[in-house]
Amino acid sequence: MGLARLDSPQFIPFFSRNVGLLDGAQIPIDAGVKINGLVGKWNLGILDVQTRETIVPDQIVRDLGLPSAVVPGTNLFAGRVSYDFNENLRIGTILTHGDPEARRNNTLAGIDAVWRTSKFFSNKNLQLGAWTATTQGDVGPGSKVGWGLSADYPNDLLDCNASVNHFGDALEPLLGFLPRPGTRRTDAFCAYQPRPSKDGPFRWIRQEFFENEYVRYTDPQGILESWEYFMAPINVRFETGDRFEFNWNPHGEILLSPFAIAPGVVVPPGSYQFTRYRLEAQTSSHRPLQFGNTTWFGSFFLRQVFSARVM
Repeated sequence: MGLARLDSPQFIPFFSRNVGLLDGAQIPIDAGVKINGLVGKWNLGILDVQTRETIVPDQIVRDLGLPSAVVPGTNLFAGRVSYDFNENLRIGTILTHGDPEARRNNTLAGIDAVWRTSKFFSNKNLQLGAWTATTQGDVGPGSKVGWGLSADYPNDLLDCNASVNHFGDALEPLLGFLPRPGTRRTDAFCAYQPRPSKDGPFRWIRQEFFENEYVRYTDPQGILESWEYFMAPINVRFETGDRFEFNWNPHGEILLSPFAIAPGVVVPPGSYQFTRYRLEAQTSSHRPLQFGNTTWFGSFFLRQVFSARVM
């Protein structure tokens, strides 16, 4: 696979760092049990923890909007069960319950399926996936459901995948992570990765990764909120193990309300387009003296000539 992707955080139904930590502050644990196992075609993982009442710093109280600095003890549970129907198909479920802040009743339940083969077109890899999840309890108004579909073709010469993920407004996994509820994320990626002939003029190159990726977010009504395109016209790994890369990365953002990016710095509503570039070089890990550098440069939140109207 290539070495550069738009790896922005997405939906994580259970994030283990939410147990025992609250915005960086340690939350004491009185007791807990963890079970991991494989029995035949069944895979099992369970975590159940009882936290202790503690007092957190005032900065965390302000950041999270807590009613007081006292965080009560609470029970946090996460369980995952999956079953391998055959060498190609796995179906799994997940269930979580609890709120690290000990303020709300929150339960997440989900199911997912993955089908994979290494015999597509006789010797190629192919993977298809689907998931759906819901949160119940003290959540906000709107849809409590999320779902996603994906197709992945991870092979040496061509590495391509596409996915669509829909997140309801009230999909609130308090033991997980979801940065943009109330959106639909569409992602398409493809990389052409040739290996030059060992007898040709480019024999000093082990592999070139020509990568392209496009990501867009829309609201539940299908109105565009943001988009991003990533291209790596040069991403070369040399026979020495050294690597050099150049990226082109344009963005588009449509703001319907003011966006504060720093204290006293507010971007007004409108339509913005800006482009960033990246240069990266890394020496081989086998060299006695190693060197690496990554430099990003470009524009940031430049307003387009035709601004979006805010009704």
